[in-house]
Amino acid sequence: MRRKQKIAREWAAMGAYLRDTREEMGLRADIVANLVGLGPAMMCHIEMGRRRPSLKALVGMMRLYQLDWEQALKMIAPMEGVNIEQIDSFRAAWEQKTMAEDAADHDAAVEELR
Repeated sequence: MRRKQKIAREWAAMGAYLRDTREEMGLRADIVANLVGLGPAMMCHIEMGRRRPSLKALVGMMRLYQLDWEQALKMIAPMEGVNIEQIDSFRAAWEQKTMAEDAADHDAAVEELR
């Protein structure tokens, strides 16, 4: 299989995973889009696998959806142009943010969004 087709399939799978996770949490796409700095149309394109999210938007969605590091790494691994230094920096920031968050505060914030 050609590399380009494989990457397109990975992005489609990632978009479907993000959509399914958002729906399982009971969150509306337009609200999530606004929180991570995207327009509703771009959010739709990402969830359909037609567009690739920026690293910033992807990190925002992963944090909102409370994905752990292993899940997060699976999401950023197929991103073209992301190098090891960026992944290491991302992981350090991710772990620091994760340790600082309080689960009760997150649950309350998610409830307000519903």
